[in-house]
This record gives sequence, C-alpha cells and structure tokens, in this order.
Amino acid sequence: MFTSFNLFGQVKEHEIKLRDKKGNPSLINFKETRVANQTQSVRSFLKKQFKADDKSEFRPSGNLVRVKKTNAESQNFHQYYNGIKVEHGRLNALSKNGNLTKVVGKYVDIKNLSITPQLTEQQALNFALQHINAEMYAWEDKNFEEFLKKEKKDTNASFFPKGELVIVEKDMWSDKPMPRLAYKFNIYTIQPQSRANYYLPFRNSSRS
Repeated sequence: MFTSFNLFGQVKEHEIKLRDKKGNPSLINFKETRVANQTQSVRSFLKKQFKADDKSEFRPSGNLVRVKKTNAESQNFHQYYNGIKVEHGRLNALSKNGNLTKVVGKYVDIKNLSITPQLTEQQALNFALQHINAEMYAWEDKNFEEFLKKEKKDTNASFFPKGELVIVEKDMWSDKPMPRLAYKFNIYTIQPQSRANYYLPFRNSSRS
C-alpha cells in the first residue's frame, strides 16, 4: 500500500529541492517516496505530480542510459500538449535499483491553449525569411544541396526549412512566461553564415 500510494500521489515537500518561478518542482530528490522506474509508472507519476490535465502527457525521448556497475539508469521525458511538443518542457528521470532517485528539468503550465495555427507554414516561413534577410541560403546553393543528398543518401534531402508546430513560452525568462503555439524552422544561411532555430509564435487563442 505504501508503494501504491506514493506512485499515484505526490512527493513529500522536503523532497522538492528547487522550484521554478511558478512554483513547479524543477529538482526532486526521492527519499521516502517510492516510484518504480518503469516508463508507464514514471509517466503516471509526472502527470500527477504536476497536476497535468488530460491534454498533457510525457513521452520518453532518446535512449535509456544504463550504468551496469551501479544499477543506475537515466531516461528523458518530453512534455506534449494535445499531441504538440512543448519545446522546452523536458524532465530527466534518474533511478537506481528499480526506483526513481531524482527528477530534474522543466515543466510548462498550459491550459486551454488552441493548437490551430493562425498562419500557414509557408506564411510563417516568409515572415522568418523577411526577418533574417540573408543574401543567400543553403538550399539556394547547388553544392550544399548535393553534399547533403550524398551525406543522407537521400535524393530528396534538402536544406529547405520544414516547419514544425511546437509550443514555446513567450517571455520565457520573465516572471510570467506565456505558452504559445508556434512554427519552428531550422534555417541555414551562407551569406552571412549562420544556422539557428527560429520560432514564430501566434497570439494566444484560448478555447474552452
């Protein structure tokens, strides 16, 4: 009963070592609370700990890392809202001998956020390119494009940016960051040379 209660409950206050500006735990050291390190158990715990609604979920990302000598494991979990990735919502779950020992990372509070884009992908890309205003982009150079195709062994490979719908926080470093739906583009420029991710957030559009 002790293990079952802690699995679906929340950790003790003294186990929370750090909180973010909104009061969400960003570092938990497990002492009394017992949570099995199976993926579904961790996902259920995170959902309960952060009081996440039914639209939110935590998906494992990357490979599970094991250290055989110490029986320690590490697994990253990425936050999703209505199936859309929360760009900076990541939590790392550390465990030993089958139970969690530490959870560290960032959870983003999201409620009633519309996931309907207010612009098409092409419109968003046009805004990004107007802002960057580079003289030449990687996809405009035949040598760059041919190199990528050979490297990827894919005749369709291109540096032309593909938009991804994500959720980002506007004013991320402020006291009141606001989640926004956004298009994310990875844009590679040659003149001047640069490669970076660009986010084009939409105005907040809540729904009931």
